[in-house]
Amino acid sequence: MDWFLIISASLCGIASVVALFMSLRWCAVPAFVSMLLASLLWTLDIPMLLFWGAATAMIWAIGAMLPPAVASDRRSGAYASVGTITGALLGHLASVSSIPAMMLGAFLGFLAYSRTPGGKSLPPFPAKGFWQYLCAKGLPPVVTIAMTANAIYMIILYFRTV
Repeated sequence: MDWFLIISASLCGIASVVALFMSLRWCAVPAFVSMLLASLLWTLDIPMLLFWGAATAMIWAIGAMLPPAVASDRRSGAYASVGTITGALLGHLASVSSIPAMMLGAFLGFLAYSRTPGGKSLPPFPAKGFWQYLCAKGLPPVVTIAMTANAIYMIILYFRTV
């Protein structure tokens, strides 16, 4: 049973990272399932699952409320996703809190995208529209990678105790 949970949680984690580059609306769902399956290995922390479940619902709701032109734009989400993954890895290596590092990575990735020819149509950096677009496209990768990192951490804890 444990191996089934480990493999299923790992596959859901991989699916959530792949989904970051396909649909930001659905990327948090497999990450939450991954974390749920991994928590069955270690300990079932109901408050943590409720918090991340609410975050997953919020990501889905934000994706549902976005205009179709914004929701279908995958390029800016890819920049934010790569920045978030980089921020998570660097935050882990530097032994600092990973979530602020992921947020900084998403910001820098989106800032880099806004400087490309495809991102020239976006509002400039300090404008209100820039921050709204960043929240719409940067929050899903941060939540998804944070949940996937939690699942990885719980699987590692399981192997350290067995």
